[in-house]
Amino acid sequence: MQVLALKHHTSKLSEFHDLQSLTTFGFRGEALSSLCALGNLTVETRTASEPVATHLTFDNSGVLVAERKTARQIGTTVMVKKLFSNLPVRSKEFSRNIRREYGKLVSLLNVSLYFLCDNV
Repeated sequence: MQVLALKHHTSKLSEFHDLQSLTTFGFRGEALSSLCALGNLTVETRTASEPVATHLTFDNSGVLVAERKTARQIGTTVMVKKLFSNLPVRSKEFSRNIRREYGKLVSLLNVSLYFLCDNV
């Protein structure tokens, strides 16, 4: 868990032929690292074999700063709070264009839900 959001630390491939054994492409560590740079990242996760979940908090560079046990269903939730709080120029631009950004978000969610519901 220490390296989950650090850059260049989460590859499950050690040799070229490992590409043939992939069963999922999952949520990549590089994406988690990028999300850390945008705000306050937390990850809650629990597998079927764990009795309780783990809540992880990361700093802006992807370093794990807090870990605690918590209750939750099986699965993983990735959350970014205070989006763009450490990027004031990007935050101002985002606020200035909030209606357009909101429209893009709704469109993306509609497409995602369509594909999710269509594959059930």
